[in-house]
Amino acid sequence: MPGNFIPHVHTFRDWLQWDKLTHFVLFGGFSFFLLFGKAKSIKDVPNIRHYLVALLSSIVYGAFCEWLQWSVCIGRDGNLFDFYADALGAFIGNIIFFLLSKKIITYFKKR
Repeated sequence: MPGNFIPHVHTFRDWLQWDKLTHFVLFGGFSFFLLFGKAKSIKDVPNIRHYLVALLSSIVYGAFCEWLQWSVCIGRDGNLFDFYADALGAFIGNIIFFLLSKKIITYFKKR
């Protein structure tokens, strides 16, 4: 969607919009599925290094996307609050995977 159709964020109340939820879910899913793929490949619970790589990869990718919107894309602007939603989503994606990891690994071992 062109940037001129997206409302600008001015206050914290304005921050709570649908596009932040989209960023949160996309980057949470990105982090979750990075760990999911690793668990599937090793058929065991990922270690702390895997969680850190998934988290940092998601956060760096989110920062890169916002930087591209700010510097390259015409009609778009990078938004710090979008980046915060990306990073929070990545963190929550890691936590959700951690909470479900035993069930996921059990499922992979049965196959």
